[in-house]
Amino acid sequence: MNFIKRNKKLLVVITVFLVALVAAIQLKNILYPSGGAIYGNRLDGIEEVKLAEDLDKQIQEKLKDFVSKVEVRTSGRIINITMIVNPDISSSVAKDNSKKIFELFAEKQLNYYDIQVFLKKETDATDFPIIGYKHQNKDGFTWTKDRA
Repeated sequence: MNFIKRNKKLLVVITVFLVALVAAIQLKNILYPSGGAIYGNRLDGIEEVKLAEDLDKQIQEKLKDFVSKVEVRTSGRIINITMIVNPDISSSVAKDNSKKIFELFAEKQLNYYDIQVFLKKETDATDFPIIGYKHQNKDGFTWTKDRA
């Protein structure tokens, strides 16, 4: 008992420190839960609808008449396709031909992924860039407003 009486202040400081440490750990667990995927369970079933490794080459081959370069990036359930169209292609022709990429996907993939298409030109064109978006539950692209 003499020890407690002599070291009251030290014991109070240690107790406050331990309580603060426990509270900080609990707060960290609430704000930053450990484990689990970034997307939660939204990517469940993605193994069943894998995309082709050479999808950009397939798109390039399919649209070789009006596209000079294709880049494909996937992030979760979104497929971003950037296409550099030839300088002589109009925006309406580019939009119509972009729909041909649907032929490269299985029905299951079209119903799982959202697809964004970015149509650009290497030259300064007033009606480009154009962005098309296809939601997994829709049949076609929704395009940005024309700038002409």
